Amino acid sequence: MIVLAGATFLCTAASAQTSVLVKDLPPMTITAPGMSYASGNGTIELRVPTSGFLLCANPLAPNQSPQFTAITLTPEYGGWALPTAKDVNSFTYGAGGNQLRINNTGLGGTSSLVCHAASAQGWTMSPFQGGLFYDAFELALPANPYGTTENVVASVTGLTSSGTYAPRMLTQTYTNGGMWVYMYMFEVYGQNRINSTNPNVNMRVRDAYDATRLGNVAWSCELDQLPSGNLDLRTLCPNAPVTTGNIEFSYYLDSAPKRRFIIVHRVVQGTQPLGSAPLAGAAVFVDPRAPKADLFVGDNVVFSVPPQ
Repeated sequence: MIVLAGATFLCTAASAQTSVLVKDLPPMTITAPGMSYASGNGTIELRVPTSGFLLCANPLAPNQSPQFTAITLTPEYGGWALPTAKDVNSFTYGAGGNQLRINNTGLGGTSSLVCHAASAQGWTMSPFQGGLFYDAFELALPANPYGTTENVVASVTGLTSSGTYAPRMLTQTYTNGGMWVYMYMFEVYGQNRINSTNPNVNMRVRDAYDATRLGNVAWSCELDQLPSGNLDLRTLCPNAPVTTGNIEFSYYLDSAPKRRFIIVHRVVQGTQPLGSAPLAGAAVFVDPRAPKADLFVGDNVVFSVPPQ
């Protein structure tokens, strides 16, 4: 068994393992060539290829840094560009049936690492913190069992063209220039007083995309109101910023709820049919150190699929 914590550095590679457990998420199958980790320049990159999507972040304030910065968790799924994260304070391999456990050992330390898991079809694998399992291949999510006991509720959800909730992002394609456009809604609100000494709860919204089919250059913007018609950034957001790689938005919850409609443009790569598998996704992450914050995570991940 390997335990890595604090300033302990290892350099090795491992063959394919059976599964990975990140914090209290359900196990995900590790695929070939298996987990690998190697040190260089005083840091370690932990690469974990899985059978589904593992989206991770450190939802801290822009002026804050993770406590544990030596290790970078790099999830992998096919040719997707998935966001990476830090604050890995421990990982073990070999205990409990050949499993890789990340921040799952009960070792001390306060970590900001948050991950969400989704199947290859883009459905959440567990909507509850604490490891309660849910069959993600069903479209309908169960009712939130926490009721009004949560201090913070955050979500990213799909939309229909009329603005109603949907399980997938609102997606459009432009044949002129091969532009892929998708929009989703981010919402957050507080139900109770968060903490008298720390009233703000930080969160991040991060995206992922299939880098074999979509370009790494993206144009994005966020709107306060639902747009209608074509999702054309040149009209809706003439000064939309350009990002290379994964897109990230940083928010904090104070006394007012927030709702944003996030639009992303990427260029389609190649000429092959787009098929029906997800091509892009987004997830919202809430600082896990806040008390009773976002215990229901079944609506924290949403994907874009080609219009059928």
